[in-house]
Amino acid sequence: MTSLVERLASLLRAPGDRDRDGDGERRGRRESGGVEGALDAETVRAVAAVVGPVPAGVRTYTVTVRARCGVIADVSPALLARHFQLRDGGPGESHVRVRAVDFAGEARSVAAPTPLFVVRLAGAVPASSLSLSVESMADHGGERVSPDRVRLTVVTPEE
Repeated sequence: MTSLVERLASLLRAPGDRDRDGDGERRGRRESGGVEGALDAETVRAVAAVVGPVPAGVRTYTVTVRARCGVIADVSPALLARHFQLRDGGPGESHVRVRAVDFAGEARSVAAPTPLFVVRLAGAVPASSLSLSVESMADHGGERVSPDRVRLTVVTPEE
């Protein structure tokens, strides 16, 4: 049974956040087992969730990154940094769920692949232990952005 507060919160969410099937699972969620720029045998210390291109930009997103074999040390916003929130997990945990909203119009158009946020890990982990889940993403026209537009990429120390 859903509490009154949860029902009210559901009504206030962006349209893409309310797209659920009968089991309560969000439609459009995508899990990715690997990381671009790394072989499964390689280890990584940091990854970026990258989106793009999206002609109508990014207005909101909610994304989760999981590190099955590691611990998150830091999460840094990139795109939509002004209204970026850690919603669950984060430093000291094996996952992080983040959300951001573009109130100022800073991402009205995303012409090239652009980092949403960067996750740094406490130590090196196998790239195959990292996964990405896009719960929701909407553009400035209010349309759903396909989860296929988001991927994890390795961040090297020079980046």
